[in-house]
Amino acid sequence: MASQPFRFVHPGTFMSPKMTRDLATKSKNGVRKLALQKMIASTPLTYKPRAIREVNIGWGGKGVGHDECTKDGETAVAATLIYWASGDKRYGELAISILKSWATTNVVFSGNNAPLEAAWSVCSMARAAELLKYSELKEHWNEIEPVFMKWLDAVIMPVLREPSLWRWDMKNNWHFSIICARMQVAILREDVSEWEWCVKTYREIFPKALVCGECCGETIECKRDVTHAQMLLGGMIQAPEMALHQGIKLYDDRLIECVELQARIMMKEIPKGLKSEDIKTPYGYWPEPIYEIAYAHFAGRMKKEMPNTAKYLQQPKVRPDRVTFHWGGNTLTHA
Repeated sequence: MASQPFRFVHPGTFMSPKMTRDLATKSKNGVRKLALQKMIASTPLTYKPRAIREVNIGWGGKGVGHDECTKDGETAVAATLIYWASGDKRYGELAISILKSWATTNVVFSGNNAPLEAAWSVCSMARAAELLKYSELKEHWNEIEPVFMKWLDAVIMPVLREPSLWRWDMKNNWHFSIICARMQVAILREDVSEWEWCVKTYREIFPKALVCGECCGETIECKRDVTHAQMLLGGMIQAPEMALHQGIKLYDDRLIECVELQARIMMKEIPKGLKSEDIKTPYGYWPEPIYEIAYAHFAGRMKKEMPNTAKYLQQPKVRPDRVTFHWGGNTLTHA
């Protein structure tokens, strides 16, 4: 019997269609209600898109366009989540205005840091687009879909598909963020070949991001600094969550050890196998919003023990998490 062709599930993001529909009821109480209130407070309806004609971002986000593209991506997805949770169409319309602005304004996306910056911002924009496409605002989305897709083809996808990136021996936060972005675009466009490349590549590079040493759960970014270690884990967690809702298993139980280790580090503990000088904090101990999805999957769905992560999620300033680059908003969606 011939295998059935792959069919995408919509709306497909780091939420299933049911999780998306349930946002409105589940955000009425508890920590999710607090998360929605915080998201609304940080997403003013007076927000103006910051799209620019030419982006040229160097290493470390220096140059032109970092703040513009990342902030617009964050705001687009936050506004769309607010719209689904609250029913206030003004937030969905705000998101559409941001997507339209970039699609009709930006013609160059360049610079050494461009692939990473494009992944961060476009993953969020494509996620917003996917949620809008299957909402009551779909007619508004349909009006800008052709120009948005044209922009992706002409400006963004060549940056995300840069082949030299995959010749790096070390597979770091860049690669997993790019996979997440290409996954979200593939779902939005129902691009099976792009999706299959993402799944295949994730499986190939996942082991290369782990360090097989004395410290259980160590990743290749762990000794770089706590911020980039969290960024790497963010992509390693978000991609299998997206795949799960498309019926594909990418989750690996080794992620439990990775997240548990990072949670301990964020609580200023020194795990066995690491030394104090291994824990670098040039950006401080600011929590990146990567823990909710991992905890919801492994502790919630799979009933695995994650005591360090559970403890960390109760620390001050961790919940509700914030939307950052292409992560976050997951206290609202997964808590």
